[in-house]
Amino acid sequence: MECYLDTCISCITFNTFVFGSTKNTLSPTWRYAPAGVVWRLVPTASGKLIGEARDVQKKSASFFCVNVRTGEVLWEGARFGEPWWLGIEAVHNDILLLHKFATPDLPEHRAVIAVDVLTGKELWRNEEVTFERLGSTSLHVVRAQAFSAQHVRLDYRTGTPVESAEVDVDEVMWDDLLHDTELPTPLYNLTTDEPAAVLFGRHCSTEEVVLPLEVVEREDCIVYGYYERLSAPTDERVCMKNVLLVVASRSGEEVFRDVINARCWAAAPEAFFVCHDMLLYVRERTTLTAVALRQLH
Repeated sequence: MECYLDTCISCITFNTFVFGSTKNTLSPTWRYAPAGVVWRLVPTASGKLIGEARDVQKKSASFFCVNVRTGEVLWEGARFGEPWWLGIEAVHNDILLLHKFATPDLPEHRAVIAVDVLTGKELWRNEEVTFERLGSTSLHVVRAQAFSAQHVRLDYRTGTPVESAEVDVDEVMWDDLLHDTELPTPLYNLTTDEPAAVLFGRHCSTEEVVLPLEVVEREDCIVYGYYERLSAPTDERVCMKNVLLVVASRSGEEVFRDVINARCWAAAPEAFFVCHDMLLYVRERTTLTAVALRQLH
């Protein structure tokens, strides 16, 4: 039922078609399908969403950037030399930092590639250093030497060394970058009188639910991500369905339901999150979907 501008390119679809239950009063605000499987998503403090897409068959990785609230594609299909063995290291001050791998069979990171979040253009790269941490004004990296490691600070936008006399003692923590992002927390017990457990029991049969649930509790609603067993308990492998459910906090009514994955064999943590009042998840690993929770107000 998706509406694509061109089957060969990715696009955004704006419509009011609602998946799942007819009780839905919320609807997807936008959807975006990049070329390949959505491998990873990283929000930025400025309201952008950086995505990593991978074509497993072709062993090809690319990156995209969309506006969280509107779904506008700022850029997509960006590649940075290495076709597969690279990934997202961090994002800070609208600078995307990518890394390569020391060797294909080792998870050790090497090199830093800096990309402008607003344009998708490479700003600089340094193959001789490894990411260490984010600083408030400069990037901290390590340059390996024969018998030691040299700690160096680089300018975010240029990659040039920063004089050590300049003060940069504040480390930027990941939680600081996600101040507008709400990540789900696990819920292991559905028999308590906690609101999240009580409301879930009103809308779902718990017999086939595989614990834990993942929950985001907000003032206006509670968002659940849960797995429902499809195969018999005696089966060696457990086939599950990953479901997303939103319940209004005040009325206790179901306002949105969708299937994230119709069939899966393992539970994936953080299958959804909320960023800038937008509920974000990936349907069937390929379609980034956003629901504006502000519709509840």
